[in-house]
Amino acid sequence: MIRLSNAIGYESPRIAGVQVKAMTAQNKSNAGVVQTNAQGYTGFALNYAQGPVFIGATRSYNTVNAVEGATASTMGLAFVTTASTAYNVIQTETAVGASYDLKVAKVFANYVETKVDGSAGGAAATGLVKLTNGAKRTAQNFGVSAPITPTIAVFGSYGGGKSNQFGALTATSATTQNFNFVGYQAGATYTLSKRTNLYAIYGRQSGDTSATNTFVANALSLGARHTF
Repeated sequence: MIRLSNAIGYESPRIAGVQVKAMTAQNKSNAGVVQTNAQGYTGFALNYAQGPVFIGATRSYNTVNAVEGATASTMGLAFVTTASTAYNVIQTETAVGASYDLKVAKVFANYVETKVDGSAGGAAATGLVKLTNGAKRTAQNFGVSAPITPTIAVFGSYGGGKSNQFGALTATSATTQNFNFVGYQAGATYTLSKRTNLYAIYGRQSGDTSATNTFVANALSLGARHTF
């Protein structure tokens, strides 16, 4: 679940480890875009927490009903990068995750999917065409964290996923291509006090940028974290 303006939400008490959440926000404004119905968001979440087990799932819908002249790239839709005029667009996001605390270590796994569908084209009266290759991205990862001493903990994760057309929202019947990416990270924390720790994290990601090109990115992060 996320935080939105002008939203109505509900969060149930936890019963036998189960909790339900829901939120809706309609007619959100989006500066710079002419819209007939603005944006609307509806989301649901369900989680179970009992002892060492946690399982959670969320599903959300972000809709836009825009008039001619509004583009997909200015509607606030995730990863959509093209400027093709779009109408009646819906972005669906799904996430599922779980963790288990083994005491000596905690293991976790997650899966996420973001998908954009709708209509695009020229003038709404003459050129509106249902998308034939809506944008979609999926990813999954798994990892582990473990205390080494009372003050030192280590963690690591590995994951990957794929996207089609890198978010191109197209009304034509162009061939959809899938692009893959993978990545991992490893790190450690050193606790100085109840609210302060030092951390070191190294990560690496690689994947496709087109049908013929690839990329590799490395990152190292060192710092201190204090919780107020």
